[in-house]
Amino acid sequence: MDETDRRLALALGRGHGLSLRRLADQLGLSPSAVHKRLRAMQGRGVLGRLPLVPNPVFFDAMETMVFGQSGAGPVEGALRALGRSPCTSRVMIAGGNEIFVWAVISSMSELERYADFVRREARMPESSVGILRPAVRAAPGARRPGRLDFRIMRALREDCRRPLVSVGRSLGVSARTVGRRLRRLTETGAVRTPLPVRPFNAGDLLAVLRMRLREPRSRQPAAGGLPPGVLSVESFTNIPQWSLGFLWGRDLSDVAAIRQALERSTRCVFGVLNFVWLVRDYPTWLDKVMARLAETGPGGPAGPPGRAGLPRGDLDVHTRLDTYRRALAQALEDGVITDDEEAILRALRESLDISHREHRRMVAALRPAKE
Repeated sequence: MDETDRRLALALGRGHGLSLRRLADQLGLSPSAVHKRLRAMQGRGVLGRLPLVPNPVFFDAMETMVFGQSGAGPVEGALRALGRSPCTSRVMIAGGNEIFVWAVISSMSELERYADFVRREARMPESSVGILRPAVRAAPGARRPGRLDFRIMRALREDCRRPLVSVGRSLGVSARTVGRRLRRLTETGAVRTPLPVRPFNAGDLLAVLRMRLREPRSRQPAAGGLPPGVLSVESFTNIPQWSLGFLWGRDLSDVAAIRQALERSTRCVFGVLNFVWLVRDYPTWLDKVMARLAETGPGGPAGPPGRAGLPRGDLDVHTRLDTYRRALAQALEDGVITDDEEAILRALRESLDISHREHRRMVAALRPAKE
């Protein structure tokens, strides 16, 4: 591993995973040199295949993280148990048995059940539950993906670097058609390429920095504005005072320098640093939705309740309001909205573009029915 390899991996993690030419221009290399370095890092286990996955925001779903100290014994048992849930997308284990679990959740009630499942299986009774702030939102008036789009997504699910000529041949269309549709999917944010990076396989360090922010509701720096060595920064809609930064360093002094730069750029009051030693990724129910839509198209038979698999940008006003009304009615079943329920509803309002006026009207309409 050299500095160019690290810069290449960081560029991949910031959304440049679909174009060798773009990566080459950014790094001052030829496309063939970039390809050679990618293959070498994959051969050493530093990078996995680059997956193309659907963005949960476009499928009326939310991405969450449950994290905390685990009292579980052998880690493999916890990994197997967590992987049994169709919601679990990634598990990261750090020093002292600190565990971070990413998941794709389709409803507020499912979030509560899933959090209880993680606490039980990973033995994390004091864990935190965060609703991740979406990095990309549906563009207004974005064109609805069709069956061919979903077939392309399925063909590139395991490796977005698969040659477009090969994809086109398997689907019976031209490589130009595949490329044009793929660009539209990535530009609108309907798909993304989460980076399967394992720096520790090359003797480098992958660190997670839990940061308490001086200005909790300020916007995080965009990917292009992150300090060198920062893979990503995750923030939460329901716990805005905390963020998680993921850092890639050569050694302890390098990680310390990256940490200082990140804390300055995010106006962090203090940060707790830990080192990651294992990462595991899993397919989720959303992959099954994508596979079904590749066969039936968006107009095919409906899937399970709450998992229709249609892009959020296509939800009409009645569907959005009805989705939120049902979640609000569930929260009001006992006559009061708790702080935890309010945090989840706030995130749902944000993802469904529900105004405060619409929220107040629904509360007023639902409360008399409960009294």
